Amino acid sequence: MTSSRLESVRDYLWVPVPILAFPAAALYLFLALLHLAFGGELKEECIYFGAPSGAHFVRMRESILPLERTCVFADGSTQESVPDWLNPVVFGAVAVAALCFMTAVLLSRHLNRRATG
Repeated sequence: MTSSRLESVRDYLWVPVPILAFPAAALYLFLALLHLAFGGELKEECIYFGAPSGAHFVRMRESILPLERTCVFADGSTQESVPDWLNPVVFGAVAVAALCFMTAVLLSRHLNRRATG
């Protein structure tokens, strides 16, 4: 590939980094803060309403990374408050942004070596 073509590829690889990484990180941070701020309300809802099968609330399973908030009931049933799509979408966007960033950095180094060598 020619240097100008590599430079244009590098320039295009920088574009997805902020487009994917920043909104994904902001969404995740926002939901994590909501998770911490309003955690008690979900637990109260689990205790008050119970499972659809009528089983009693046993415990709350919580995690920040990956974001998880699940009510566990006596009959083994669970009720999640975090959508199933959230963690794969956020981590996938961050992974693609990181891959674009690393590739752009490697192309920049290659172009710098080619220009000086």
